[in-house]
Amino acid sequence: MPSASLTKTPFMKKIMLSFSLLLLVHLFAAAQCDKAVNWKASKVELMDENGNVLDALSATIVITVSPEKLVIDIPGQPNDRIEGRVDSTTCEWKKAYTNGKSVLKSKIAKPTGETASAVLTIEGMDGKFSGSLEITDEGKIIRYRIQIDDYEEVG
Repeated sequence: MPSASLTKTPFMKKIMLSFSLLLLVHLFAAAQCDKAVNWKASKVELMDENGNVLDALSATIVITVSPEKLVIDIPGQPNDRIEGRVDSTTCEWKKAYTNGKSVLKSKIAKPTGETASAVLTIEGMDGKFSGSLEITDEGKIIRYRIQIDDYEEVG
């Protein structure tokens, strides 16, 4: 029986090349989750449990996400700042900043010093982004839909 190396057959070369490219794309997409990113939004809507809009705010909103911290800031309105530590992150981007989703679970600080649980989801499809924020406070869930317009890596 001839002793041919697995990587010497044309079929195996194609498989190895495909696997290498897939691994490279996955590593590049996952690398974005290790970076701090400013997501820039122009509108936030307060939703009821059925998805109906209860209230809306059109303003510049900056959502800063890093592996350790979540900050939601409305420039010029320091009393509306939301900040907390990130407890866990799920990062599922097929193509960095284009197609995929990040889900961050966080404990955010309330003005009273107490904390509330928050889940921020940012999704991208063909380079267009949307977000949602769910805050659970004293058993009540508050839902927001976020219109994200742009992003920039920080640092």
